[in-house]
Amino acid sequence: MKLGIIVDSSSGMSKKESEKRGYGFLPLFLNIDGQEYRDGVDINNEEFFKKVNIDSDIRTSASPPGLSEKIIHEFSEKYDYVIVYPLSEKLSSQCSNLKMVAQNFDNVHVVTSKAVGRTIIKDIEEMEKYLEKSSISWEEVKKKFQKLTDSHYGVAAPKTMKWLVKGGRVSPAVAGMANLLKIVPIISLKDGSLEKFGKGRVFKKAIIKMTKLLKEEVGDNVEYVLYNGGNPDIEEHKKDIEKVIGKKLEIIPFPPVILSHIGPGVIALITRKSITNK
Repeated sequence: MKLGIIVDSSSGMSKKESEKRGYGFLPLFLNIDGQEYRDGVDINNEEFFKKVNIDSDIRTSASPPGLSEKIIHEFSEKYDYVIVYPLSEKLSSQCSNLKMVAQNFDNVHVVTSKAVGRTIIKDIEEMEKYLEKSSISWEEVKKKFQKLTDSHYGVAAPKTMKWLVKGGRVSPAVAGMANLLKIVPIISLKDGSLEKFGKGRVFKKAIIKMTKLLKEEVGDNVEYVLYNGGNPDIEEHKKDIEKVIGKKLEIIPFPPVILSHIGPGVIALITRKSITNK
């Protein structure tokens, strides 16, 4: 089976990185103070931090349908089958938009994504390795990708609530009280959507607490992925997290399109389960 892969910039990969692997790439769009950028093409994490502050007017949007159709058509012609693995369907219109486009192609499947960031790439890498040594049907390929994305679960602690206020997720009054009491919100990524998970006192303690809560939820048979949204104390927090889970972690940067909603300084811990290495 000759399988083509298409990802979007929420995967944390740039256009250059994706194309080097042979993947199709769809940038999500960022509008910062009136200037539009293609995520993963015109802007990366480093540039994002230079361009934004809490007063910046930031808006995000899905990949243009015309561009999506062009890339999907190219891959549909080139490969026997094509998997499109986008940002979580609960966090953006990207997934539903791509499904509309894919209806015109019999050999293209859009994963009903529950994922965000490099865990998307880890799912793809697992399936690529599996398909190198196993022969399964197209229907089984689609089912396995869905099982992988359904297994994702995670928690995050924003460094400040200002960005949540800015996005309308928290009221200024609640944020003001939380700041006064040094309360840090803990957010979960569950079933592909962001939900209130708990709270901690002081950022360091909140990171430890969210890690313990996550470990209790997911058990031991999972892979952990540590995301950093430009937090300057990430190495210290990494050691605290590793002590709780008993595993060494790699620090992976959050893609700009995600940071624009939850804010610089955020730390997140996402888990995924292997479904092929059993």
